[in-house]
Amino acid sequence: EIVCYIGLCMLITLTKFPFVLLVLLPAFIPFRKFDKITTYQCVFLGIILTAGFSLAWMKFYTAIPHPFVPEGVNMIEQVLFLLGDPLANMQMMGLNLFEGLINYLMLFNFGWLSYGSNGLALLYLFFYGSISVFYPKQFKQNVVTRIGALVVAAGIYVGIALSMYLTWTPVGSDVINGVQGRYFIGFLPLIPLILNIGPSFQQLDQLQIKQYQNIVTLVPVFFLIMSFTLTLKQY
Repeated sequence: EIVCYIGLCMLITLTKFPFVLLVLLPAFIPFRKFDKITTYQCVFLGIILTAGFSLAWMKFYTAIPHPFVPEGVNMIEQVLFLLGDPLANMQMMGLNLFEGLINYLMLFNFGWLSYGSNGLALLYLFFYGSISVFYPKQFKQNVVTRIGALVVAAGIYVGIALSMYLTWTPVGSDVINGVQGRYFIGFLPLIPLILNIGPSFQQLDQLQIKQYQNIVTLVPVFFLIMSFTLTLKQY
């Protein structure tokens, strides 16, 4: 299972580099959960291998010229700009990260195109937030695991924003260009792991469990249908 997970993390890295941080999740699992010491050692070996693979992929990928890079973009000069006034630039990045949360409204369209629905996106976020907080849990996660998941999710979020600032934003800009809500879909499954405070399955009867399962199966289908409908209506 560990080998499969590491392979999956390497595959995800090929799509969006900051998602390599997902490989850190097993490191936050309590040691007693592992049946063998060698399994725990494989976790850290996998982290090192994945990090090496990711760096090699980034070096290869950045060497490929992109035909649509905006004018004024230069990664090295952007890094030097950030280091020139680190305190002010940290404040600028923090403001962009906070404002960037509205990018989740783009979950129902591609980028900034006009065929989506902010109202539908808000309804989905309300539904997903409710499930993340209140859905029954089968296994109670300890504090270290939850904090680890939060650190990984925050790292991915910051990593995506920073990568777009370095590779897609003109040097010296105080706004991060090119960040889209769909970039963050990959760490949405971590949110229930961090927030879940609902009852355990042992506290519910079979009818209640089935009702929960029906809700989390049928309601997302409605959102998918509406998303397809909005797209078809536009085109």
